[in-house]
Amino acid sequence: MRMILLMLCDAAIINAALALAVILRFSETGGMLQHLRTGAELAPWVTIAFIAAFYAFKLYNRIWAYASMGELLAVLQAVTLGSLGTIAVTFFTNTQLPRSIAVIHWALTILFVGGSRMFWRCLRESRRTNGQKPTRRALIIGAGDAGTMVAREMKSYNSGFLPVGFIDDDPLKQGVSVLGLPVLGTREAIPAAVERHKVNLLIIAMPSVGAGVIREIVEICRDTKAELK
Repeated sequence: MRMILLMLCDAAIINAALALAVILRFSETGGMLQHLRTGAELAPWVTIAFIAAFYAFKLYNRIWAYASMGELLAVLQAVTLGSLGTIAVTFFTNTQLPRSIAVIHWALTILFVGGSRMFWRCLRESRRTNGQKPTRRALIIGAGDAGTMVAREMKSYNSGFLPVGFIDDDPLKQGVSVLGLPVLGTREAIPAAVERHKVNLLIIAMPSVGAGVIREIVEICRDTKAELK
């Protein structure tokens, strides 16, 4: 049932994008009604081409409440394949539909389909924010792959933790944001960051550093009131 509803929504989006593409292209140059009629004749075949492409890229087998760049890339690829299918339909049916329509339709479909998918993530984030508030504030030590994975999990699931930022000794990461979270300084900044951001939990996410570095960081963390993991 969920897949059928998604397909119906996508079909509506695909056809709305096609109509809007024609309107945008011919609203000032004339011939809009004629091309709208042509678009309506092609609509069933265009819809089938896009839905088949979406199915091939498994857009109906994903949990969109946790959508990420991987899902958006799949949308881009699926819409591109659907657009190529549309061009093939116009070729084999000998239909006179300007190529500019296909380009505009491609862009609008990416925007609308991608937006509809990201809506579910925004809705989940809104419910999580308006529901049970995270009870603990976490500072992640390490802004590399491991640290970003920890932050992403905290932000994606109802973990009860709110990541407030990162600590990292890499000079190139100072003052930047990772996943929308600031890098608050090097290890020496841990005590000040804990006090300033009311941190309850310190998480060391640096699997590739040596034991000596970890010991130094642990000693710094023990001088704060935050729990260490």
